[in-house]
Amino acid sequence: MKRIIIVTALCLVASLSLMAQKVGVQSSRCEVGLLYQISYQTNWGDSRAVVVEVIPDQPAAKAGLKAGDIIETINGRNTQEMSEEEINRILLDPSMGSVELEVTNFGYRNKRMTIQKQCVPAQAVSEAMLARAFNMYSVEDVTTRRFTMPYGYRAPEQIDFAQYRTFSFASGRKPTILERSIYQELLQKGLKYQVKGGDLVVAIQADLTANPNYREGAESDIEKGLKNYRFNAKTGDIQQYPFQSINAPSFIGSHLLTVAIQISDAKKQKMIWSVQAKERLNSPYSLETYADNFAPLLLSNFPFLRYISNPTFVLHKNSYRSIGVFFDANDLQRILWVEKGSPADRAGLMPGDRILTINGLPLESTVKAMTDGYHAFLRKSLFFRDEESRFPSSDGFDGNKFWRLDKYKEVAELMQEPKYKGAFTYLFSHRPYVHDPIIEDVVVEIQRGGEVIPIAMKPVLKKEDYIELM
Repeated sequence: MKRIIIVTALCLVASLSLMAQKVGVQSSRCEVGLLYQISYQTNWGDSRAVVVEVIPDQPAAKAGLKAGDIIETINGRNTQEMSEEEINRILLDPSMGSVELEVTNFGYRNKRMTIQKQCVPAQAVSEAMLARAFNMYSVEDVTTRRFTMPYGYRAPEQIDFAQYRTFSFASGRKPTILERSIYQELLQKGLKYQVKGGDLVVAIQADLTANPNYREGAESDIEKGLKNYRFNAKTGDIQQYPFQSINAPSFIGSHLLTVAIQISDAKKQKMIWSVQAKERLNSPYSLETYADNFAPLLLSNFPFLRYISNPTFVLHKNSYRSIGVFFDANDLQRILWVEKGSPADRAGLMPGDRILTINGLPLESTVKAMTDGYHAFLRKSLFFRDEESRFPSSDGFDGNKFWRLDKYKEVAELMQEPKYKGAFTYLFSHRPYVHDPIIEDVVVEIQRGGEVIPIAMKPVLKKEDYIELM
């Protein structure tokens, strides 16, 4: 499988210091906010670019693109005839403010869409970047977590899936409680539902039985660290589940839960795609709840199959409060760009203004000063974190821990100490461990000419969370 390309001009750097060293190579950069892959399948895409993820609130999402869309053409050129380098160059070219696409999915063929790029100065630091760089203020909001699901897929028949438009359930009835989440997910993919006579017939089989390999008492011999954390599609969060880890031996878990989805061509009466989940656990579990929580993951490989077994996912969680300013990487006090229509724009902030404080905390001009204060805060606050919540992020760092519920007041007091340079805590100021009580407004002191002006704004909460199938 070819590498998934992240089509975004965000500098994905280990630290803001590294970014400050690299700026100046080009005058501007553009963001479009999608992930795509060149298809290697005749079933879906056939050597064209296929969208695999769309980042919320980014230009591609605003244009209406969805995961699974086949990009037929870019500015009139067939993507079958384009290299990844050419596609990236056009999508990210700052000399073109927009790009025209023709897109195919179950619900449309060669639909025209226009992506209006967000182009900013090359050294501009966005609030999304700052939220990732200072994420230990609130790993509850910003983190990446990897997990694997025990799914097996059947390789699809060599048939063009784009020909299908409608689906029905094999029962010939309206969706049952078990089927409703699958029904919603197929609608999201562009298929239309018919009670009977759909192009595709969907059959769901679900069972909870005794595990024939189970050995009573064997759990005591297994490493206790094999906790099973997964993404819950209903809540949008990672949570612990009672299922055994995919790495646990087959004799662990007294129950075996199986959910299978089979999709068939109605006319040919031939199965063209299927997935089966096999879970082991030590107590009964609702099959309907399982389908509700995991339908998007079960169908993540439909129609564009990228895994045959045990797919690995990464949750990119990136929620933060935004006022809509972009900071200068070489001088963090300087506003380099202001997002049109943002709270900062409406409040009258302009490029060239200098921000001296945010919510009363000093904003230093150098990346080093801000990160030094941040690191000092992390060392001081170490014992306010919940050791039981420790988890690894997708980059391998295993020291992520949530704040202790009984220490929120102490954490908030520590964050507000000026010596720790916590100006960027405003990104998470909707949390009680940042401000107690919570402060609704963000107040900045700007220097414009020789005058210092306080300006209050109501930030917007941005949730740019998405799941990536690795």
